[in-house]
Amino acid sequence: AGEVHDAEGYVVARRTPPRWFELTYLVTAWASRPQDEHRLLSQVLGTLVSTDALPEEMLTGSLAELGLTVSLDTAGGGIDAPSASDVWSALDGELKPSLGVRVRAPLAAVARPAAPPVTEGLLVRTGGLGSEEEPAPGRRLRYEEVGDPGAQGFAGPRARPAVPARRRRGRQA
Repeated sequence: AGEVHDAEGYVVARRTPPRWFELTYLVTAWASRPQDEHRLLSQVLGTLVSTDALPEEMLTGSLAELGLTVSLDTAGGGIDAPSASDVWSALDGELKPSLGVRVRAPLAAVARPAAPPVTEGLLVRTGGLGSEEEPAPGRRLRYEEVGDPGAQGFAGPRARPAVPARRRRGRQA
């Protein structure tokens, strides 16, 4: 998880890690002659086999902002995709030459806004329940040394004064 900071260095959002997805494509060529389709696919295959990842200059939008690698895997037996003959028969078309391409790409995580740091204390009001009177103006509790919460933050151990001794009921002092 990453933190998003504003210009002053405060955390304004928290971002979960990106999620990775494997996308499979069926690449085909359409030409008037089968030899032309095979020649075109041969050129595509030659280009894709020599490339393990998409070049950074081809990435746009959130893919470019993430700065992560988008990998490519061409053909090979490891691609989990429907067979080409299944695809063409589902489309009621003639069987065309094709090759499979798998792309492994990240999807940018969602940034959830973070609340600003607490600098004001809790406002405490007292009043009767069900009372129609206006509540008392209240007393605001303040944090001491807000600028320096210490190594453990505001929740860390604090020096507290000793609790005064209490008398037990029924005993004479």
